[in-house]
Amino acid sequence: MREWIVGLRKAARLPGDGVSPDAWAALEKKAGRAFPPELRELYEAMNGGALPPDVNLYPADEVFEHSKSSKATWVFGTKGRDRKLFSVRGKELKAGAEPPPFAAQMRDDQWAYGVKKGDFIRYFGTLEEMLVLMVPPVETEDIGETTYAQALSAVAGALKGLQPPSKRKKRK
Repeated sequence: MREWIVGLRKAARLPGDGVSPDAWAALEKKAGRAFPPELRELYEAMNGGALPPDVNLYPADEVFEHSKSSKATWVFGTKGRDRKLFSVRGKELKAGAEPPPFAAQMRDDQWAYGVKKGDFIRYFGTLEEMLVLMVPPVETEDIGETTYAQALSAVAGALKGLQPPSKRKKRK
């Protein structure tokens, strides 16, 4: 699992258990189309959830319900009360009225992500890029304060030992 997904899972309030391969097959068959791979990887780790401060990811079955009206996008959550999180394929993104600059380099089958509020849309090249901006970072490595202090002390000692003799304090 990607490190940024581990961090999101750790930060999430009420994350659902990940979506199983059998459940994916059933949901995608019902929808008649595949889920974006990066978003699917996130949902395999957690099926919806609330991310601080105000991002809410729909459970997978609700993503399919929110996305029925369009065969080109997946609406998968909200930011605050009035912004929708979605994904869109490169083909449809390029065909839009104002595609972002990075769209020209996208393959038709690649996915981009966006946040929509009214008529304003902000696009991101990856899901990671979008969610890392919206959700404060969470420590993904468990390290104790004592271990951290010992490491800093060891580094300080090593650096002190590298100083020229004239810079070291002489003992009396």
